[in-house]
Amino acid sequence: MQAYAIGVDQARIARRRRDRGQRIATFANGMPRTGVVLWSARAIRTGGLWTRLGVSRTARYPARPYMGSQSVRTALAKLPKEFQNTIGGTAVRRP
Repeated sequence: MQAYAIGVDQARIARRRRDRGQRIATFANGMPRTGVVLWSARAIRTGGLWTRLGVSRTARYPARPYMGSQSVRTALAKLPKEFQNTIGGTAVRRP
């Protein structure tokens, strides 16, 4: 994943003000006027608003243990019996 930033200059100004012990400017909604970093696996094309940072990281997702579980194996074992006589030949109807 690549890091993209918007408002880099605002973030620098906010950091300088914070380091000096001054108040950080805020937007109308009360949120601090600082930059934003966005992590994305795709390239972002927004007409130059976002700056690509030279930082990347690997996304990690937890394993999906249910794919190899006993219940999946049991369901797979039933499939041939469920679909026998469905293609070609006559289908046997069960009451």
